[in-house]
Amino acid sequence: MLTHCDFIYAGESTKFQMPFINLAVVPEFGSSCSVPARIGHVRAAELILLGAPFDARRAAELGLVTQVVSDKDVLARATETAGKLAAKPAAALQASKRLMKQPFREQIKAAMKAENEEFSAQVRSEDAKEALTAFLESASLTSRGTSNLQRPHRRDRQHRVNAGNEMTMDKPMNVCVLVGSLRKASLNGMLANALISLAPSSMKLDIVEIGQLPLFNEDLETAAPPAPWTAFRQRVKAADAVLFVTPEYNRSVPAVLKNALDVGSRPYGSSVWDRKPGAIVSGSPGAIGAFGANHHLRQSLVFLNVPTMQQPEAYVSHADKLFDEQGKLVSDGTRKFLQAFMQAFANWVETVRSQGQRI
Repeated sequence: MLTHCDFIYAGESTKFQMPFINLAVVPEFGSSCSVPARIGHVRAAELILLGAPFDARRAAELGLVTQVVSDKDVLARATETAGKLAAKPAAALQASKRLMKQPFREQIKAAMKAENEEFSAQVRSEDAKEALTAFLESASLTSRGTSNLQRPHRRDRQHRVNAGNEMTMDKPMNVCVLVGSLRKASLNGMLANALISLAPSSMKLDIVEIGQLPLFNEDLETAAPPAPWTAFRQRVKAADAVLFVTPEYNRSVPAVLKNALDVGSRPYGSSVWDRKPGAIVSGSPGAIGAFGANHHLRQSLVFLNVPTMQQPEAYVSHADKLFDEQGKLVSDGTRKFLQAFMQAFANWVETVRSQGQRI
């Protein structure tokens, strides 16, 4: 996605990587074409074929970013540029951008089509399954990405008391599961059931229905709001964490899931989401596993102050090939992937709670 942006500002501590081959897959989003076109074949080969991390200064040298600024100034610099662009004549600006992109448009389309075909073939390989499993297991044993929080000692995890709310093997953490699909044979419903069955014993997960919630309308927010709203809010508020399982509709989350977020966020000042640890799993029959919905949902969760697990990520592709007629998971590789994800989520919830983020 980086090479499709017009302006890219990187903080001094930013790290980049093109890990496709390390994960036994191939480049995506046209990067097999756009990266060599931008920095040349030899340099692109170093980044893509070796897959080693590189810092912001190296990215600037290669021409992959516009400018490197201090970490604290990234947003201000991007906002400044956005303001300058907004002040330009819109029609001329848009036409100029089209002209700049035009020579490469068909090449990028062809590259994306070829990449999708290769990705679909590679992601099913034993190499990919092993690589993804190893990645998830590694991530679950660390402190989630760039966080400097330390993983609690086993005894601490099993016997910790937080704000009077004890989480032990006798009293597993209470997790709400919200599924963004309503149809009876929903692939994401099957995915949610698989996640529940693969969760560690320290978690108790229940699917909370959201299809019955009336569409949010502030006129209904009276002293006696709709009963389904009240029941839903009470259920989520009582939970220790929430797991979102969603398909992608038009590059976004389904309306039913967005409505649940809105209902739970009100009345103002009484959001049930505030500081509630969360995680997202997205699934689709396509090759990118509802990537757009996954990240669009993350935007809302940032505003709602839901500490959402960043790593490992879960984009479950080709979900229509993963379940039998009874809705049971039949892919061993996916089973290992999801089991590792759920263990990482359990660790994440404990980490958030241990840092004094009262639920």
